[in-house]
Amino acid sequence: MQALSLSGLRFNPEITFTSGQTFRWRKITTREGIGWVGVVMGHVLFVNDDEILCLGRAVGSSESDRTDFEETFSSYFSFRDNMQEIRRSFPYDKFLSESIRTYDGLRILTQDPWECLISFVCSINKNIPGIISMIELLSCRFGKKIITLDRPVFSFPTASKLHEASKSDLLDCKVGFRWRFIQFISRQVASGKFDLYSLSGKRYNELRTELISELSGNTLGVGHKVADCVSLFAYHCTDAFPIDVWILRCLKTHYAEKFGMVTLLEHRNALSPRLYDAVQEKALAYFGGYCGYAQQYLYMKIRDDDLAIRKAEKV
Repeated sequence: MQALSLSGLRFNPEITFTSGQTFRWRKITTREGIGWVGVVMGHVLFVNDDEILCLGRAVGSSESDRTDFEETFSSYFSFRDNMQEIRRSFPYDKFLSESIRTYDGLRILTQDPWECLISFVCSINKNIPGIISMIELLSCRFGKKIITLDRPVFSFPTASKLHEASKSDLLDCKVGFRWRFIQFISRQVASGKFDLYSLSGKRYNELRTELISELSGNTLGVGHKVADCVSLFAYHCTDAFPIDVWILRCLKTHYAEKFGMVTLLEHRNALSPRLYDAVQEKALAYFGGYCGYAQQYLYMKIRDDDLAIRKAEKV
């Protein structure tokens, strides 16, 4: 069984997998113990605090030697990110400092661009349980069965497979109005008209231009937030700063004055593309080139603080 030791690495699986950047990891008990199971590039991985184990591979996926295994999954988990350097790059900021202390061990993953794009298309106007459900249904119906644990585990479907899916097929996976977006993007990728993998290495502004539907025509339904999520979580552009409802709430509460945007943000629950870009530029200027990491720390802090308040109110 191939394995990768986590000894000496600043990595917390639970914090990372529940940070809203990925939707296919779940906590289960196996014969290896309690840990997290997910599917990465056709491999079923089991992750606990000590190591990463490969439990199985999809038919057709290569059986990598140890060096390739370590290289591939060190890249996915972004173990080359220098967390001390990233922390030192941030300005002194009490709320961010509290967030970093609370969520020490968080890593921004470097996910497969195709899977990441479709996952965040599924995220449009949907909460995390709903996103997880859609992706699981798509994988069960159009992916390949890899292994059975407490239940069957499937690979994420290819663009060709989703391109062949009918509207009815996609609606059966509870994707709702997003079926048009998934079908269009699948056709673009399967035909070779849109090569997601050729975008690797592009700068953030070039990358998001290729991803945003209104700017490129390569996609459908992809706005600024989804493009920023894919830029950060698939292409590891750490100068991307996705702004969802939680981050907007955080910015209004803790950063509007610092950004000089109190009047612009105080009554807004959503941002126009122009204002979104203006806020993103302020975030980049304030937090620096690793603002994507700041975004993740802040997202976790503002979300979990809110959940704690709601829980306390019910007692």
